[in-house]
Amino acid sequence: MRGSGILVAVLAALACVSAAGGAGAETLRVSQGGSIVAALARAQPGDVIEVEPGTYAESLAVDTPRITLKGLVRGDARPVLDGGGELVVGVLVSGAKLRMSGFRVQHYRASGVTARGASGVTLDDLVVDDTGLYGVRPVDSNGVRVTHCTITRMKDAAIYLGDSSRALMAYNEVHHNVVGIAVANSDDVEVRDNLVYDNTTGILVFVRPRSRQKGGNRTTIQRNWVTRNNTPNFGDPSIPVGRLPHGGGILVMGADATRVENNWIKENRSFGIGVVRLAADRAAEDPELEPLSDRTRIGDNYLFDNGRDPHPFGVERFGGGADLAWDGTGEGNCITRPEHARYRGGTLPDCRREDPQAEPGAPGVAP
Repeated sequence: MRGSGILVAVLAALACVSAAGGAGAETLRVSQGGSIVAALARAQPGDVIEVEPGTYAESLAVDTPRITLKGLVRGDARPVLDGGGELVVGVLVSGAKLRMSGFRVQHYRASGVTARGASGVTLDDLVVDDTGLYGVRPVDSNGVRVTHCTITRMKDAAIYLGDSSRALMAYNEVHHNVVGIAVANSDDVEVRDNLVYDNTTGILVFVRPRSRQKGGNRTTIQRNWVTRNNTPNFGDPSIPVGRLPHGGGILVMGADATRVENNWIKENRSFGIGVVRLAADRAAEDPELEPLSDRTRIGDNYLFDNGRDPHPFGVERFGGGADLAWDGTGEGNCITRPEHARYRGGTLPDCRREDPQAEPGAPGVAP
């Protein structure tokens, strides 16, 4: 009996070692001249793929859960995913949890990184340039984090979040895009501590007809620098984004319960902050969609020198340029207007009467 007990104990210990070995994450290393696609084909859930600096002319598809794609950054050198103007998407994440950092992604035709139907995707420290319509595009996803990324030259949006929930976009630098950061038909989103400049429109929170999610709720926009978003629109004029006015800082269009607080908004030629309904012709495309911007709270922003040379959109919707502007539609909206800010629109209650806010402060500094 004693020998049987010892044997059982030894077998149990061996079983534990085997299980632990099987469950342990493996680190796969890809060097210049190697293939990230091949490493992804080998990877098991939980594995880490480390990529050396170099250029990789590949398009990556990630559907294995809990993969980490780690670009090894050495000084100014980092791995580069290069589509050569021919490949469509740099990285496509389908239904998987992914952590990706340390890459440059450039010259794709449609998007740099797209996540579809994913949960828990984290994108950090990416440099994305000239990847078609979108830099980073999570759709139908939840628990998304986009942080410390620099994204430029997108014909639609540098960061586009659509039909999603529980997302954070923070400490990013987005410039020379049609839209810097776009939140469409999404719930519980935080956009904070970003540098948003030299785009056509800085930050856009809106609803889009014929989307899976009928409406967008509870986006908070705070502590962002939103300045000089006056770049002429270079998007496709056959789609709505290609017709957005230049000179817009922050635009809320049909979304509900949006909070715009403690941002520094300067030198946007059409308007600093605008609150409008979705255009009637667009709303008619989807009878299930509620097109008004309701329960918007705008408070304690620093606004300076906006609306000096407005696009015809600003003239049509607001009667001219302004720091703060409202088209008079929607319910439950309130605005706290600094004394120096120029305002256009109907009379709205002061948000401070219902919910006192702290004095405005400078946007945060990335850790």
